[in-house]
Formats: sequence, C-alpha cells, structure tokens
Amino acid sequence: MIKPGVDPKEFGVNFTDATEEGLVAVYHHGEEKGREFTRSVQ
Repeated sequence: MIKPGVDPKEFGVNFTDATEEGLVAVYHHGEEKGREFTRSVQ
C-alpha cells in the first residue's frame, strides 16, 4: 500500500476542509510516492 510520507494536514487538507492548493499539493505528493513505489519494485 502506498501511504503519504507526511500528514495531508501539512498541505492544508483534512476531512472537513481543503483548499485547492492543498489538494493539488497532496495530489503531487501522491504522484511522487507512486513513482517511489514503482522504482522500488523494479
């Protein structure tokens, strides 16, 4: 399972409130975590 390396709250995203910038930051962080995962299984 791929998990964030940081708490999404650090990007301004939580279950009850999220900014557009925070969502974009969490999305990009998730992309990077996915790339790290794929590199680790190759």
